[in-house]
Amino acid sequence: MLTEIRDLIVERKIISLYNLSLYFNVDERAMEKMVDLWIKKGKIKKTETEESSFSNKCKGCTNKTCYSKMVFYEPN
Repeated sequence: MLTEIRDLIVERKIISLYNLSLYFNVDERAMEKMVDLWIKKGKIKKTETEESSFSNKCKGCTNKTCYSKMVFYEPN
């Protein structure tokens, strides 16, 4: 699975942690740990952004100004 994760990131050029987790049907925390192996090897890089966007808010949230951290991966 680790090789498949790396290959998908390379193929897509950039992918969010959320979408990567959905694609492989794996919990986001577990996916982060798997991708961390590729980051340590220098094959993948991680980008984190703070988003203040109504479309990116958490499920069930009614606060239109809440912040959610967006995590993306791309080939290094």
